[in-house]
Amino acid sequence: MTSSATPSLSTPYTLLRLLLITAIAYWILTMGVWGIFALDRGLNYETMFPLNCQNRGLYLCLIYLDNLRPYNSLFLGLSHLLGGDNGSYVSYQLFYGFLWWGRGFFSFLIFRRIFPAYPAVGFLIGAIVVTHVTDGTVNWIGQIHQLGFMFCLVLAVYLLLESWYARSRLWAAVLLALSLLPLYVSLWTYESQFFIILFIPVVLWILRPKLTLPLLLTSLIWYILPGIYGYAQVKRYLLTREATYQSSIVRPDLTLNALLQDLWVHLQQSLRFWTWVSGNTPPYTIATLNPAIGFFCAGGFLLAGYLVLRPQVLNAALPSKRQLLICLGVGAIILVLSFPIYLLIAGNTMFWRTQLLSSFGAAIMLVSGILWLARSLSPKPYQAIVALLCCSAIVFSGVRVGVILQGFHEYRWRIQQDLMAQISHLAPGVKDHTLILLTNLTKDYNYDPFGASMWFDSPVQLLYPGRKVAGHYFYADGSQPTDDRWRFTATGIEREKGVDGMIKQFEQATYDQMLVFEYGQDGEISLLKTIPAKFLPPGTTAIAYDPQQPMEATLLPDRAIRMFAR
Repeated sequence: MTSSATPSLSTPYTLLRLLLITAIAYWILTMGVWGIFALDRGLNYETMFPLNCQNRGLYLCLIYLDNLRPYNSLFLGLSHLLGGDNGSYVSYQLFYGFLWWGRGFFSFLIFRRIFPAYPAVGFLIGAIVVTHVTDGTVNWIGQIHQLGFMFCLVLAVYLLLESWYARSRLWAAVLLALSLLPLYVSLWTYESQFFIILFIPVVLWILRPKLTLPLLLTSLIWYILPGIYGYAQVKRYLLTREATYQSSIVRPDLTLNALLQDLWVHLQQSLRFWTWVSGNTPPYTIATLNPAIGFFCAGGFLLAGYLVLRPQVLNAALPSKRQLLICLGVGAIILVLSFPIYLLIAGNTMFWRTQLLSSFGAAIMLVSGILWLARSLSPKPYQAIVALLCCSAIVFSGVRVGVILQGFHEYRWRIQQDLMAQISHLAPGVKDHTLILLTNLTKDYNYDPFGASMWFDSPVQLLYPGRKVAGHYFYADGSQPTDDRWRFTATGIEREKGVDGMIKQFEQATYDQMLVFEYGQDGEISLLKTIPAKFLPPGTTAIAYDPQQPMEATLLPDRAIRMFAR
């Protein structure tokens, strides 16, 4: 399917110009989706990862203790190390933005190689990958590992493709070997792309129809890693039936009808770009600017598209309708293969991390369909212009959703940062073995900064590095979060239940080792001088609670100030 026409990128200068325009354009789109005020956003939830880096050393900072997901913490760990362990989340955000941009850029490189005479194809597909925003976790750095495995996936595919085009067997072998490293990291980070990986050589055979013995051997080598990984998955879940977090969130209804219904919902979410922005935009800070930023990015996309097509904006060469239909079919298969693993998860149609992988298949489908329609319905001189204009509508919608999610995740971070900053002001230094207890917390999702006890316990430990501390909270109705439960006794408090994976500094504390705060309706917290009687066991008359006892006259370390101070 590779074009037989003379490639338009016939000189190094022309190629370099195309690469620079595309790289800059994609970074502008990335900034629109992710980057406005990104450096002010931190990490709410998933704070076990930076806590591992703080408390457990380099190995557990980078390696997750799961033999099928050892690199699940790699990308958060690298983000931490890039910041020099200074407590700031700026390095996390920058790495997130790079991975988001890189997914689109390597998608462009893949299709530029497949369609060397038609630069518009790769440019459009990469741009839609960057602006395909259909998942609620977009712009939350807690899911940076999702971007990490997708970046490694497209890098591996690109290196595999380059090995097929290599002019010497030695260089082909080098490129093939290089492709296996990101493929390995991708697979052993997450499992959702497994079926796409199996289909990749078939895709490249379809798009590059001349199948030779060396290419067949190359593909067999490519399949070694997914073969090993697939066997390990079958052994874990079907043979030994090992109990894991993944098995605990499997949906109860695994009937074919239920799975197909959810698949249809996902396909619509991925492709119906005109529905991505709902009519009611939540007033989360920058989210109100989403139309203006969307228009700006769409305009930048059109300008970059014009520069890519110059000097042949009119009568620009496009693939044949047959080639586009084949590409459309390939995109449809990749899109469907994005979901089998996610469909097994309960609540997968909430689109919380289950739509991220679909950007590749959706981009190929949308661009191929638009180009086919442009070739079929538009006068020849204006076909590329019509395709650019249609794709700009997708860019506009995607950037708008990205900006809305920026505001949402910034808000979720701010309510946690504000509460932790208040704790740091009221108790800038604490002694070892101090329990920070927060009472009267609201259950209203719009104001609850944590959602689970472990996401309060971890920030407390991050706030006081080098100290054995713990955090827990009670809701206003007296209930506790389900993942961690403590019980008051005559002498103090002790843990009844703690979720696996928590870094438990201790299991009990006496009253003179506790700091008890109360959350007010206005969001302000106060340090209590006495523990409310409703928490104490019946008959308890005298306790040794003294909020000054656990404190010490020290200042917060710089890393804690960078992380939480406002």
